[in-house]
Amino acid sequence: MPYVPDAMDRFLAHLDRGWDLVTKGDTTGAFISARQALAIDEESAEGYNLLGYVYAMDGDLDQALSYYRKAMNLDEFYLDPVLNAVEILAHAEFDAEEAINLCQRIPELSTEADDLIEAAILEANALLSLGRTKEARQRLENIDNLSSLPAPQALLVGRIYYELGDLHAAGHLIEMACDAESANPDAWYYRGLIAREQGRISDAIDAFLVTSELDGHDPRVDQSANSLPINKIVLRGMACLDVATAARLEHTELRLEAHPSERQIRNDVDPRQVIFIDGVDATRGTVKTLWIFYHNLVRCVGATATIDRELAEMILQELEIMDERLANQGFDSPCNSPIRSL
Repeated sequence: MPYVPDAMDRFLAHLDRGWDLVTKGDTTGAFISARQALAIDEESAEGYNLLGYVYAMDGDLDQALSYYRKAMNLDEFYLDPVLNAVEILAHAEFDAEEAINLCQRIPELSTEADDLIEAAILEANALLSLGRTKEARQRLENIDNLSSLPAPQALLVGRIYYELGDLHAAGHLIEMACDAESANPDAWYYRGLIAREQGRISDAIDAFLVTSELDGHDPRVDQSANSLPINKIVLRGMACLDVATAARLEHTELRLEAHPSERQIRNDVDPRQVIFIDGVDATRGTVKTLWIFYHNLVRCVGATATIDRELAEMILQELEIMDERLANQGFDSPCNSPIRSL
């Protein structure tokens, strides 16, 4: 008689498939698998944790947090949703204080060294978001054997040291991460940032070119970007701008590319830059060409419903930076007004 899988087998199969699809960047398939698992067990903390992770990948962080919290409420001893929630909450625009409180719960949930190190890193990141730099540094210094950290953790700690301005400590850890995971674009990106800060421009460009190549092979970004109506998003983003700002860009050529070209990177364009202003008329404060790198946009904000508004805010920020530079050079440029609601 053929084996008929019971409900638990089917539940676990849906979860396993969901996480496998997550690694492939297929958030639609992972979402379906999570829902299928929850249809079998609607009180599954594991199912809600997977669902939260899928929403986080798609950039809907508020919804992701709600599912992580539901998972934590269903199983107070389940570590994964705690760690996942902290990664979102650690940013100042969410609730870094809640992230710190959750981090302090982690030793109650696990005695594994890797989990405790991750808790320390996440807490340091939350402290950094709050501007509590001295405490963030102290939290990192409490981690034993920084020089033997696995590559993913070395990268996280190196990034925090970079934000703290300690390029020596950051550089050592980032080099460790690059050596251990040569295909990790984040490691190469921070290697480039550190080299640029240290004035090693040739090394920075080399690292940024590798970053761009590796970023171009990210299946999650590719799938999200390819599923979006980029042209319509750009038009809607431009429609979010106020009348005065839109007038400044009336004769501007819009160029859409997935990411900066090699030539642009060699000319000091950040490989993860979203907006690049090219050809400025200093007397009128107008722009000849506005480049929008849509893979970087998706990487930065995710495939969210507000991506057009996020794009408008980025355009406005770049114009404000341009105006500030022109003002420092003695030119008067138009002031930007607030973004208009759709």
